[in-house]
Amino acid sequence: MSTRVDDRGGRRSGDGRAGRGCLQRQYGVATLELALLLPILLMLCTLAGEIGHVFWVQGSLQVIAREGAQGLSRAQSGLFGAQMSAVQQQMRQDLDNAGLGGSSSVQIQLNCLDGTFSLLGSGGWCTPGGTAPADSALTYVQAQVTLSVPAPGSWMPFYALVANATPLALTGEEIVPYGP
Repeated sequence: MSTRVDDRGGRRSGDGRAGRGCLQRQYGVATLELALLLPILLMLCTLAGEIGHVFWVQGSLQVIAREGAQGLSRAQSGLFGAQMSAVQQQMRQDLDNAGLGGSSSVQIQLNCLDGTFSLLGSGGWCTPGGTAPADSALTYVQAQVTLSVPAPGSWMPFYALVANATPLALTGEEIVPYGP
């Protein structure tokens, strides 16, 4: 069997098969490429998952705020303060059910607004547990849920070079007309 040099400069045996050394070099190059690219690909996939989780949390907060505002908008005038407490309790339970309530960084705020979206309620009826009837100027109710989460990618070694590692404050907010 004779060996000859093919047009790429590699040695081939007389029957056309590549030599063993050429295949070993190709396997070695492929292994090196995989070793260099795999950590980067894994980091990018994990970062994409983290960003997806942030969007999911944002959507969950928006749904919880919407349900809270709608629940508060149906409160009777004389029971408005008591209903605020019940709505806050329900919103906390919804956060727990979504897996978001265990954090002390969750803030729930319920507001009473007039027709120009200005805050109302200095008389105490717009505070959780208040017993006075709601003011006739009450036109809208607002529910706001805020949660601080770590910034996506803050676990990556080079993240400190790209941005400061401040947490994100995600907020779900809804304003609905008041009308029991």
